[in-house]
Amino acid sequence: MTCHSLIQRLRHVHDKLSSLDSLVPSPQVDALFTDLVRMCSAYGEHRILDCPDVQAIAPSLRRLCAQGEYQLEREWAWRIIDARDPADELRRFPYEANYRRLVELEVHSLLGLGYGGIRAAAFVGAGPLPLSAILLAERHGWVVNSIEREAEAHGLAVKVVDRLGLDQALRFHHCDVLDFGGLRRFDVVFLAALVGRDRVEKRRLFAHLAAGMRPGAVLLARTADQLRTMLYPRIRLEDLSGFSPKLLLHPLHDVINSVIVAERTDGGAVTGDR
Repeated sequence: MTCHSLIQRLRHVHDKLSSLDSLVPSPQVDALFTDLVRMCSAYGEHRILDCPDVQAIAPSLRRLCAQGEYQLEREWAWRIIDARDPADELRRFPYEANYRRLVELEVHSLLGLGYGGIRAAAFVGAGPLPLSAILLAERHGWVVNSIEREAEAHGLAVKVVDRLGLDQALRFHHCDVLDFGGLRRFDVVFLAALVGRDRVEKRRLFAHLAAGMRPGAVLLARTADQLRTMLYPRIRLEDLSGFSPKLLLHPLHDVINSVIVAERTDGGAVTGDR
């Protein structure tokens, strides 16, 4: 595909999604997002990110992706809640295998860096279908605390976990992480890719996390690279104030998110957005 044709396809999908009254899953919505993910998954086309037309639609496209992802998770949360066999219904979620592979990449990255013995974890921005938190608790025996500011997402996540019988392994906090004061007790804090819409918000988050986490604790932040930054915002390593980056992992297969692992440093200035 030429750069010109790729740009035209991106603009077409963006304009189609923008024109819809709703991003609730439907054949049309699903087809548009599937096409978008396929386009953005291809490596080697990052040079089009410098194109003014692409830069103009990127913030809007990320907002549309966030809205579409929320609606997809919301629908599947209700399907799991209402299912006769909730665990079987969860396995039918279209991206279940993708999330499972991402979580395994993250856990093995932590182990490979020597961060064993993790027991208490927090997941910031788990959404209405807290699949990553579920996998961490179910497959690795961690106690996972979900920190979610959206009331509907929080309520649905609690119901999903209750139906799955995992309410003893997952704990829920309905608040903005910027108002959460219990970060010091966690061995690792996961930051969902959609928490923090832009660089200023990401910096503010990192400053708060660094101020609250104990030295030696680990931050695992999901981000994106190359064209995948049309789906999720990119994190710059230099913005990780108060943390020492240990790993930056860019998967080249169908796992969309990149992963940053950083350790809370002992001492040093912690700054907010500038």
